[in-house]
Amino acid sequence: MITDEDNHVDFIYEEVNESYAKLTGLHDVIGKRMTEIRPGLAKSNPMFIEKYAKVAETGVPDKFEIFIDTDNHWYDISLYSPQKGYVLSMFDDISERKRSEETLKKSEERFRRLFENPSIVILLDLDTGSIIDANHAAADFYGWSVEQLKQMRIQQITSASADEVRVNMDKVRTSTQCQFLFRHRRADGSIRDVDVLSNKMELEGKDILYAIIHDVTDRILAYNQLQKLSVAVEQSPTVVVMTDPIGNIEYVNPAFIEHSGYSAEEAIGHNPRILQSGFMLKSVYEELWKTILSGKVWKGELQNRKKNGELFWERAIISSIRNNEGVVTNFIAVKEDITEQKYMVAALIEEKEHAEESDRLKSAFLANISHEIRTPMNGILGFAQLLKEPHLTGEEQAEYIDLIMQSGDRMLSLINNLINISRIEAGETMLQISETPVNELLHDIYSFFKPEIDKKGLLLNCTTGLPDSESIIETDSEKLNQILTNLIQNALKFTSKGEIDFGYHSIDGTLEFYVIDTGAGIAPDMIEKIFDRFHQVDNVITRTHEGSGLGLSISKDYVELLGGTIRVESRCGFGSEFYFTLPYKPVHQKLPTQPNPEPQLSTLHLFPVSPVGNWL
Repeated sequence: MITDEDNHVDFIYEEVNESYAKLTGLHDVIGKRMTEIRPGLAKSNPMFIEKYAKVAETGVPDKFEIFIDTDNHWYDISLYSPQKGYVLSMFDDISERKRSEETLKKSEERFRRLFENPSIVILLDLDTGSIIDANHAAADFYGWSVEQLKQMRIQQITSASADEVRVNMDKVRTSTQCQFLFRHRRADGSIRDVDVLSNKMELEGKDILYAIIHDVTDRILAYNQLQKLSVAVEQSPTVVVMTDPIGNIEYVNPAFIEHSGYSAEEAIGHNPRILQSGFMLKSVYEELWKTILSGKVWKGELQNRKKNGELFWERAIISSIRNNEGVVTNFIAVKEDITEQKYMVAALIEEKEHAEESDRLKSAFLANISHEIRTPMNGILGFAQLLKEPHLTGEEQAEYIDLIMQSGDRMLSLINNLINISRIEAGETMLQISETPVNELLHDIYSFFKPEIDKKGLLLNCTTGLPDSESIIETDSEKLNQILTNLIQNALKFTSKGEIDFGYHSIDGTLEFYVIDTGAGIAPDMIEKIFDRFHQVDNVITRTHEGSGLGLSISKDYVELLGGTIRVESRCGFGSEFYFTLPYKPVHQKLPTQPNPEPQLSTLHLFPVSPVGNWL
């Protein structure tokens, strides 16, 4: 449907069948306006255009009869709208019927001649419903002879009830002409849809019903199929898009609107490239067009973009629609949104790769643990064997015993870590919440590590962020001690010069602890993996130093058990900064006065200082 500058409605022919061309004598009409083909139609029959326009606008089917003087024919026209702005019309030539009616009105003789025409004609008694007469066309259609039909009542061939037949008879009595749609039964038991045009006539002084019957079964079937197809496409969860031969969109179903975000008005008239994401290869579209233009069906996946810019994936089946001459009239695409499937596949692949990586890392973990167990065990057994030598001096015996003790301590530490890991994995780690004097705990840790720090020639700085009386909190003191010990041991392992700072600050209802070193630092690609126990043991840097690499993993688990979080900041060659938080739950108990530890002003600070240290 189109509208000109003066707001006059007109229509353009897109397709007609051969029967229409033969019926109307109009052949070369495709692409032309209706008023161009029938120039006097708008003036002589304004109802014709109006009914087309109404059906195109509302989508409500219509049916009417009209005499077109340019054709000199009466037509029974049925109008349907497959989509807004388009009209599908079905023409039945009823000129013969109209002429028959006029003839019947003029004379009984002409009526009798018309009774013998090819149309199906039945005469009924308006009072009883008995069939008075029928023509040969009726006999051929129903399968009973004329004589048999004349012995039957209308109820024997119609699907209508007796009450409905009576009501229809009464309508005929009070009307000049009535039209009904029935289902009639034939002698072979088959059911046909019929269009019945009924008139009240007087024959030999008696009111009769003169019925002209048309078999419309095929037309009704075609209409029903069209309706079902329309409903199926409209209600389909898959996207349906139809374009013209050059690829401009002519129709989209509601699923397209839902998935793409474009309204039908925004899509119709545009090329489907409005959906293109820009990420598909040009060769994909070239292959698509080559396939459908050759008459084949293209199947594939496309990444498109919605109106709001969101990307999505579709699985599409695209093919051409051709007329009887083999000419492409349209292209149709049926598409399914597979975005979630794509994400699921990607997630499964990632999960598979992660599982394979986990298996590899677990193997590395076992290999590393095996090495860590054998090393101290070999030391213990080796030096124990040397102690059996009879001529050892006292100094040699003491040295071997010290080395055995060191190997034993290393073995004990590894076993403790493995036990802790197994408890964490099994969910059997229990918290022992108690009053914990944080400042005192930090002083003890300082004293424990001070000899080893001095031995390596490093500085050790400790900073407490609260007075002693406010530093008593409710937490698991053993696990807090383990966390800080693990972090300082880690810093000590990778720091060969400079200093190690540790301590805490009170920030927004939490205590933020830190351990900062001036050691080797952590590579950027390892920052996210530093607390993963399996990645740790596979880390090249970790494996060049003594230890299982499980301390950081255990520390992270303990921090989270205590309700905190842990993070790390680092640059290769400039050291690492570990921070973790714990909820600040003060007990408000003042510690008894204790003598201060021996002053170590060069390495111990019991007043607030910057946790960053002077090496940044």
